Amino acid sequence: MPSDALLDAVPPEGGTIGGERGQGRDRSGTALVGLGLILVVAFLATWPGALLVADEASYVNQAHLFAQGTATWATRDVMTGFAYSSVVSDYPPGTSLLQTPFVFIFGWQGAGLASLSALLGTVWVLRWWLRREGRSGWWALLVLVDPAALVMGRIAMSDAPSMFFVTVALALFWHGLARPGLAGGAPATRPWSWLLAGFFAGLSLLFREPNALVFAPFVLGAFFRREAGAWRLVAGMGVGLVIRLGVALALFDDPWYVKPPGEYSGLRTQSEALLLLVLALVVLVPGGLVAVAAYRGRRRPELLTTVALVVLFFAFYGYSAAQSGLSERLVLTPRYVLPIVPLVVFAMAEAAPRWAEGLRSRRGVPARAAATVLVIGAAVSAVGVQVVVDRQGEADREVARTIYRTVPDDGRMVVNTASLRKSLGPVFGPQPWTDRMNLKAIDLPAMVDRPAPVYLVFLDRRDSRYRSDEAVDNQAFLDDVSVWVHLSVVLDRSVGGGRRLRIARATPLT
Repeated sequence: MPSDALLDAVPPEGGTIGGERGQGRDRSGTALVGLGLILVVAFLATWPGALLVADEASYVNQAHLFAQGTATWATRDVMTGFAYSSVVSDYPPGTSLLQTPFVFIFGWQGAGLASLSALLGTVWVLRWWLRREGRSGWWALLVLVDPAALVMGRIAMSDAPSMFFVTVALALFWHGLARPGLAGGAPATRPWSWLLAGFFAGLSLLFREPNALVFAPFVLGAFFRREAGAWRLVAGMGVGLVIRLGVALALFDDPWYVKPPGEYSGLRTQSEALLLLVLALVVLVPGGLVAVAAYRGRRRPELLTTVALVVLFFAFYGYSAAQSGLSERLVLTPRYVLPIVPLVVFAMAEAAPRWAEGLRSRRGVPARAAATVLVIGAAVSAVGVQVVVDRQGEADREVARTIYRTVPDDGRMVVNTASLRKSLGPVFGPQPWTDRMNLKAIDLPAMVDRPAPVYLVFLDRRDSRYRSDEAVDNQAFLDDVSVWVHLSVVLDRSVGGGRRLRIARATPLT
């Protein structure tokens, strides 16, 4: 490992952007292969047995249906018992489609392999991008020490795939820029690069619509500079967008369908979200926003605008994961800025070497030691995160297994969806359910008079104020219902982590 491994700057004049000169000794690829193997082995050793996030359940249940050759779940109406079919996820379908081959081969537990592949793919693309710009490929490993990235590289949601497609788009955009030393404002030297960059940017909307915010400043910047290739970006984006519209039309009967935002509002929520997002880009990516502010490389205005735009959008979006515990909040909100984490690392790879020049003369920390610490940190994080997330899933695994061992296949369930959504759906069992908030206590007698047994399934949690209030509401609903129907307690026990699972069968009053 060279002594300046982490501090490589732009190649000397006359060198190439591809990194063939001045970077021949960059062994970051070897380190990345080793870290990738460690991450894969850790994932396999802690093979997922539960869905840990409500959104994850939506994606995986839909992928499960796709793997079975259908887009809809054939189930029964909880109130009437009549058969009907429905799409189980109203999220952008790209994630479920990406998960489908993994689910087809490995079962629903394999859905996380799509996220793991996307995480590793992101790091490889970022390394290629950095080296083409004359930076050290070692910087790409910073993604693998970001706890949010590692967790979402296991959780089967849209965050890791979004990060991958956005990174590919940005890397191809830079690949198509005129090389340093050419006349300023020269058009892109590789027309196909900008066409593909636009395509991947447009395709990323199939995973999450706000991904458009990452690429918009670069497209506008190309037009502002009157670059000939700007229209290629738009053309590529148009092709990707057409695919996204076509899939939405096929699945939702509406090409412009966008999932309605959650009901998040209030200055306090937005302030908490902003704090968590800044934390993600200053602490989880050490000094990330400072490096962005110090960036002096190509497309500086666009890079600064993109980072600010994404952070502010998700701050005002107002999701701070207040319903979850503190450890979960440190991932669930920061995950929104994962698509720009590689861009932040890219800025750091330009700014940090300039800062380090002064440190070299003062006998600062040798780059060899820094690179070694980075690799060790990434290896420990890769294993540690997999183990921690797996242990956190033990309670969810027990909840799901207990419910579907207790409630018969022909049963109908009334549940508190906010805490149980990740344990419901076709991947677990055929039982249909409805949220208790959709019912009044007086509705229960009509339900239990119809064929198929009715079960009330509630999970009480105490890890946040919201969950504690929900547990109180669960008890209040049971108290109200007991006036109208007879409740036979089937199960009432602790399932770990301060959680209490209660299952009662509702039958007519005699």
